[in-house]
Amino acid sequence: WEGDIRGQQALTNPNMYNKLKKEFRSNSCLVLTDYPPGYVYSINDLNIYDVGSNYSSSTAIVVVYDIRGFNISQTRVFCDRLSFEYKARVVMPDFFRGNEFRRNSARFSASLINILGTAAPANMSELGAWLAQAGNWSQVEKDLIMVNEQLKKDRAKQLAILGFCWGGLQVLRACGQLADYYSTGISIHGASLTVTDAQNLQRPMMFLAAGNDPPLTNITATLNQKSFGNLCEYKVYPNMIHGFASAGANFSNPENVAALDDVHDRCNKFLTKILTNSGMIVASTVKLVLLTFYILVNNIYYI
Repeated sequence: WEGDIRGQQALTNPNMYNKLKKEFRSNSCLVLTDYPPGYVYSINDLNIYDVGSNYSSSTAIVVVYDIRGFNISQTRVFCDRLSFEYKARVVMPDFFRGNEFRRNSARFSASLINILGTAAPANMSELGAWLAQAGNWSQVEKDLIMVNEQLKKDRAKQLAILGFCWGGLQVLRACGQLADYYSTGISIHGASLTVTDAQNLQRPMMFLAAGNDPPLTNITATLNQKSFGNLCEYKVYPNMIHGFASAGANFSNPENVAALDDVHDRCNKFLTKILTNSGMIVASTVKLVLLTFYILVNNIYYI
């Protein structure tokens, strides 16, 4: 988790932040230029990292970070690049409100192993208590609704949601319980994904996993039974470990950067596929409603 430590330091040191981005560009086959960073502001008591609000696109993407929280440079760089390449507004709320799960020695490592489902450490109760307080779904749901409503006021017509680790689970839930807001979702090395949440899914999703993440077999089997199952996509990066796209990203490792290049490419193509189809469906529905109204008005006129 060297990338995690350097990512935290970079936010307090602009030179290091720029160095991380330079490392990313120098090792990437796809990143040909720098891209503008976002800024932080608040809605009520919720801090939000916002990038790309100047784009004319009617699409906005909500990002849900991993358990390392809001102040991780690699996660923000992901948001910056996603916004720049997809030409859309990207917002990342601070759901934990500064109370992210702290990385200190064995506590964080053991808890991370537990999240991956590969062991049951003694400090499970500690992690569970923290999640219940800082990351429970009822609070996340309220925060998402508040952010979504603000994005709609800002004239966003289509919303997508993307999350890492703990955030991947929130995306799965959001595309089921808040499906009226979102057209699609993307889970990147999602943690604790359940068949129950997959059964409740109402929107097509893409799932990207690391080699040491739990298999997606049960999730895939469940979603294949849905009407939109053929639109869902799955990809495993066998040489990557959990966290490679967010807090654990190591921009000085060419193999990690190559995997990130592929992640961004897949995200852009998947969003284009789903959101373009969704936009066409909405446009067709509007035309049908207008045509029906026109016919009704003319029938009344001639009666």
